[in-house]
Amino acid sequence: MYVDGFQKVLNKPLDFFIVVIEKDAPYNYAIYKFSSELLEIGRAKYNNALSVYEKANKSGVFNMPYNGGNLVELVA
Repeated sequence: MYVDGFQKVLNKPLDFFIVVIEKDAPYNYAIYKFSSELLEIGRAKYNNALSVYEKANKSGVFNMPYNGGNLVELVA
């Protein structure tokens, strides 16, 4: 969602990175760049979630079952 929102505002394609930094010395860090394939998977999932919400909002029934979460694998 972040990528899509910023791309719409800036009107140009963007990459998405996560920077992870340890809170204790020696403060190691890692930078993860999301692949375009991973972004497409995420886009499909949030669009599906928005569709589920829209249907629930229209019907007034919000008792959708929780699916137990999703594992998202970052690819290098």
